[in-house]
Amino acid sequence: MGRLKLLIGDEDKLYIENLAGYIMEKFPYTFQINCFTDIESYRRYFMVNKSNTDIILASSKFIDAIGMQDNKQNQDNKQDLEKGNRQDFETGTVVVQIVEKKKTNERNSVYKYTNGYSLVKKIISIYEKSMQADIPKKQTATKVIAVYSPAGGTGKTTIAVKLAQCLSREGSRIFYLNVESFNTQSCFSKKGDETDSLSIYMHSLSDHMHSEKQGDFSKLLFALKQKDEDLILKVKEAIHYDYSGNIGYFSPPDSFLEFDELDSSELKLLLEELIQSGLFDIILLDLSSSYNYKTLSLIEESHEVIMVTTPERIAVTKLIGFLNDIGLHQKKRGINFLDKIFLVMNRWQENAMESRHLETLNRNLSIIGKSFEIFLPESKTDLLLDYDHNNMNIAADFNRELFDRELYKIAYRYRYS
Repeated sequence: MGRLKLLIGDEDKLYIENLAGYIMEKFPYTFQINCFTDIESYRRYFMVNKSNTDIILASSKFIDAIGMQDNKQNQDNKQDLEKGNRQDFETGTVVVQIVEKKKTNERNSVYKYTNGYSLVKKIISIYEKSMQADIPKKQTATKVIAVYSPAGGTGKTTIAVKLAQCLSREGSRIFYLNVESFNTQSCFSKKGDETDSLSIYMHSLSDHMHSEKQGDFSKLLFALKQKDEDLILKVKEAIHYDYSGNIGYFSPPDSFLEFDELDSSELKLLLEELIQSGLFDIILLDLSSSYNYKTLSLIEESHEVIMVTTPERIAVTKLIGFLNDIGLHQKKRGINFLDKIFLVMNRWQENAMESRHLETLNRNLSIIGKSFEIFLPESKTDLLLDYDHNNMNIAADFNRELFDRELYKIAYRYRYS
């Protein structure tokens, strides 16, 4: 769904600035806004852009100015406006009046001094009823890609974040959802360092602590537990975007324990709401290395799972154990989990295959018809910095260029599939 084109008109300049600022910050991908405090400028704009306006939110003076000047509007429409059923049937524009009294006979109206969230909620409700369409629940072709490793320290999160960047550059709209108990995204942001692309992609944790949206994710988590009927709005309100507008993510909650308290059904509900928002082409799940029913349920909801390991003995041993166990669960649940797995070997070295534990892993993989499809070499430079030939340290690291090239192979797999 595209953004709804919202035309706002009121003589109160401070009110208009605050309202427009709130909507643009909280719902940047729900509305496209044009604001006016001058009635004549407002009227001229509407006459030119009438067919390109979804919702009018204005005081009675501004609405009347449009009605008086619109000679094409028939008598039935005028009577309908007087009754409070404000919709221009020629253009499909829905009219919502801003009123200064809480109690009013106007059906399609909002109280001027209500809080921003309630105001937006009512505007969308009025629009949906007028258009007879359930906009937020529109199904999309969003893909859910999980990145997982049963062992910690394999570079799983680095790969997930880099993949989000690669897909974003290819034009995909990405949502990065870190479901680890301790969200590590802030570790990759270097405040003030514009050479770090993640300083554009994610704010640092200290920035979040001073952000007005800091508490929004905690509110969303509470709404998930309450099965709030307005959950879709709370999801949209809690989303942060990078400067390109292509990568969305949640800031950390007030306490990391809040996210850890969500059960499998609540995590699934959050994922469903993100999908149904229609805002993203791909949702990247950065899963916790813990192996439990919550992890299993998210793997079940994913279209594909990027399984990351390294040549180290502990990582390989845990991967073998995971593959054996998930084979048992797929029989119980009737879901072929193994078909979803896409194997990636990180920190690869040429002589690694000579190790006995990797030979054991490859034998296990051959039994289930799997093999490693991507080999990411070990790099000595910061993988979260963009490759730059002018940076001598990065340019001298041949493995770094190979890493980026292999990672883009994964990105192309999802971008064009």
